[in-house]
Amino acid sequence: MNLPPVPEGYRREWVEDDYWRLSTPEERRRYGCRWGAGFHSQACGAEPVAAFNRGRWTKNGHRMAWWHYCERHLYGRRIVDGVVYHQRIVEDR
Repeated sequence: MNLPPVPEGYRREWVEDDYWRLSTPEERRRYGCRWGAGFHSQACGAEPVAAFNRGRWTKNGHRMAWWHYCERHLYGRRIVDGVVYHQRIVEDR
């Protein structure tokens, strides 16, 4: 993945992503990758490795809604030792 350069005085670091988790073996069998799913478009459909909580608030409270994605469509995230991480830019000290 080609990322833009980091501004001078800053660096990238990997941190645990609280909105993502690994897909369970049952979910891997049951669901396909949701990348590309939408109005008049076809989802990827590959075997998922991780799930994103696209939950929403309803009149009865927060409703969890896990959308599953394959390794190719993790939007710049990576999995290390069973944990999903994303990058953030922080000030160099």
